[in-house]
Amino acid sequence: MHKTFILTAAIVALIGSNSNALADNNAPVVTQVINAPGRPPLVALSRQNRGPLLASNDAEDAGLTKIADNITRYKNSPYWGWYGYTSYGPQAEGAQGTEQWLASSFIPSANHVATKVEIPAEYYTGTNAFDLSIYNDAGGVPGTALHTWHVKNLPHAICCSVVGGVDKSGVALTGGQQYWVVLSTSTTDQTAAAIWVLTEYADVQEHGSDFDVYCSGPACTQVGYKDNAWNTFPSTLYGLAFSVLGK
Repeated sequence: MHKTFILTAAIVALIGSNSNALADNNAPVVTQVINAPGRPPLVALSRQNRGPLLASNDAEDAGLTKIADNITRYKNSPYWGWYGYTSYGPQAEGAQGTEQWLASSFIPSANHVATKVEIPAEYYTGTNAFDLSIYNDAGGVPGTALHTWHVKNLPHAICCSVVGGVDKSGVALTGGQQYWVVLSTSTTDQTAAAIWVLTEYADVQEHGSDFDVYCSGPACTQVGYKDNAWNTFPSTLYGLAFSVLGK
């Protein structure tokens, strides 16, 4: 079936309250989808790709400091694994010659060295290979890549796994400065498309969420995006789930 990523009316999700979730600190909150022009389109994962809500396994991250983490606050709901935003190359199916990357910011509370980055991301179409990076900040938007991992073979079903990269030497981060986790495509993977899954909403309620979309191509202006530039979406209902770990 033909997929189109650039839409004239973007879709966002509005999350209703769930008293049981807040009471037992385990369950996910409830989602409803509404139209909201000027926002990136949310992509719903196909039902066969919706895995069970399972507790995340942190065993392999033992000993690492969570420098930034907005994946969840519920131990049995790792993230909202049924919706996400799409990062894709200009030759991806339905991309109309337009490229779109995603970025989410974080600010370390102290000096750290980031040795691992994790995001929940699902392969969507095209080449199953993507770039996952830590960028510095340039006036409130992503600047240049400090380190890039070329990740392959993203899962076809998202919940409840993460993909990412490890570098033992790490990336030095300065406390109080803003950095970005970026999911992008390279010149060798221009047909690639992946869904970066949303964070659990209760965390966004507590901390707020901003994310950026880089758009380049003829379809950018159709949805009001700046072309060949980062477009900022502040105070969103959803955030992009990620974790930055290190020492």
